[in-house]
Order: sequence, then C-alpha cells, then structure tokens
Amino acid sequence: MAKYLILVLSIFLLICSLGYSDQGVDFKETKIGGFDFASKLITNQELEKLYGKGCTDKNYPYHYRRLYYFPEKNIYAAFNVETDSLVVGLKLTKEAIVEKKCKAKRNLKNDETGKKIKMGDPKDKVIKAYGKPSEEKIKSNNVVLYRYYVGRQEGPYMEIELLKGMVNSIWITVGD
Repeated sequence: MAKYLILVLSIFLLICSLGYSDQGVDFKETKIGGFDFASKLITNQELEKLYGKGCTDKNYPYHYRRLYYFPEKNIYAAFNVETDSLVVGLKLTKEAIVEKKCKAKRNLKNDETGKKIKMGDPKDKVIKAYGKPSEEKIKSNNVVLYRYYVGRQEGPYMEIELLKGMVNSIWITVGD
C-alpha cells in the first residue's frame, strides 16, 4: 500500500510540476555579451585584463559597477562586481551611463542574449523569445521596463527596457 501511495504521489507531483511555470517557459536567460552567468563567473581582475580599467561608479569597492563604452556598436556596458570581486551581471545599454573616455580596449564577443535579443530589436521579438514578463512598468520618458524571473528563489534576473517599442537596454544578473 505504501509503495502504491508513493507512486501515485510521485506521478501527481510530476504532472503538477510540468504544468506549472511562472512565465510559461522554463528557460531562464543567463547569457549576454558573450558571458554566461550560469557558468564559472570571472573576477574583476579578469574583466580588467579583457577590457581595461574602464570606470567605476560611486559604490566602489563594494557592490559596484565597472563601466565601459564600446564605440564600434555605440553601446555602454555596466558589469556588476560583488565584494568577493566576482562579476555577477552585465547591463548593455544605448543610454550614455558613462563618459566615452571609459572606452574598452577590445570589443565584446557579441552584443546579444542567448536568444539573440539585442539593442534595437522590437518588443514583439522580445515577447516571442521570453514570453510575457513577470512585471511590466512604465518609467519616465515613456521607457517600458520588462522584468523577468521576479520572485525567484535562486538563479538569474533579467530586465529589458524598451524605448519607443525597441530594446534600449538589457540587464542580466545572478547577484542578489
């Protein structure tokens, strides 16, 4: 009897888990700009070797961002660095978040996510790739913010900002 009950309970839980998804997709994006934040994280020192010192924001040296300008694509990057010196996230944006003098010494491997979303892509392509966001918010200047994987226990978090219906920034992080 106990074996039968365990088997029925196991099948029930399996069926329930297959039918549940907080966003309709099980995929959680971890890739951006040639980095995969689900794999071994690089250190701040490795980041500096790749792109140079760039600039840092006001929180340096605790939970800060190392900022770069990439002129070939006219995009800016903000790498999230934690107190243990690990790079835990990356924001790519068209918004001038740092002076152009903070130029990277080399190009990014790419300027897109694992599902090939990049600056300038239309809203429909984002929805097709990732589904409906967990949260949608209208910010100042009519910027629409899509938040994905909100309320997660562990794993990645992603924000995509749209300006006039086109991707203007993408941020993926595994840091809390």
